[in-house]
Amino acid sequence: MNQLTRRALLSSTVGGLLAIPAAAWAGTQRKEMRLSLGALKQQESLIEGIAVPATFSAALEGATEAQAFGPLPAVIELLPPSSQDPNPLQISLYMAAQSEAELVNGSIFWQSFSPDLPNRNSHFSQVTVANGQGQMQVNPSDDSFRSDVMWFTEITGTLAELLEGNTRSAAVPHAGSLTFAITGDQISGEMQLTGTSDLGAASTYQARFSGRRQETP
Repeated sequence: MNQLTRRALLSSTVGGLLAIPAAAWAGTQRKEMRLSLGALKQQESLIEGIAVPATFSAALEGATEAQAFGPLPAVIELLPPSSQDPNPLQISLYMAAQSEAELVNGSIFWQSFSPDLPNRNSHFSQVTVANGQGQMQVNPSDDSFRSDVMWFTEITGTLAELLEGNTRSAAVPHAGSLTFAITGDQISGEMQLTGTSDLGAASTYQARFSGRRQETP
């Protein structure tokens, strides 16, 4: 099966699975998260030196296997874990985009855990935190698509010419990690992931990020 045929056959599946991150990027999930933050506003607590809930405005800069990107505006949210979450806290990273059309090479969505996501028992990340620092490690999976983490890369070369401008490609990881440190109201960190695009090609993602905590309204 060639790459164009694979892309055509998977397009409907990709569309359905992208609905979850696309909704987050477009604002639906952000609205839900704001409601959660509002409910928890009076319940701020420290988890291994990290104050939660907290929302950070950040900028990502790095490269996929296709090309460099950034700085791209993003949001990082730290929340107490839900009752089913095995992690000490929940981490969500998504782009500060108002529509799916604004997503480009380097745009990424990553949520450590959600009880409402499909395949939540395999599609999650392991989180460890200590002394104001944290790490999020992708739970290994050979699945072609994941609902908890994905990024966009760019198709290049002859194939890009055949696609006539539709060169954005979604990728999901087989492995990857994100590390961060919080000092005062500042957050900084980096992430590295390796995976496969929706064309079946190898994809890599690496980025550094930094940002500031948003004021609670």
